[in-house]
Amino acid sequence: MLKFLSQGVDASKKRKTEYKGSAMDNSIPKPHGTAGKGGGLGYNLQNAMGLSGPENEQTYLSLLVSTHGSTR
Repeated sequence: MLKFLSQGVDASKKRKTEYKGSAMDNSIPKPHGTAGKGGGLGYNLQNAMGLSGPENEQTYLSLLVSTHGSTR
């Protein structure tokens, strides 16, 4: 079981390496710091995406719902 899980991690790392910097790499750079860490040491994902404020709340929640299953 552990070997199977580590193969999945290796494949994921390989995919990231293959796409990084290529024309197919359309990822968004990760903000500096740790997600959700306070005290000026981290970032809030909603703010980093430029979706802070009540006018963007529904857009952010829609993105969360639509991407929740795809990250597993």
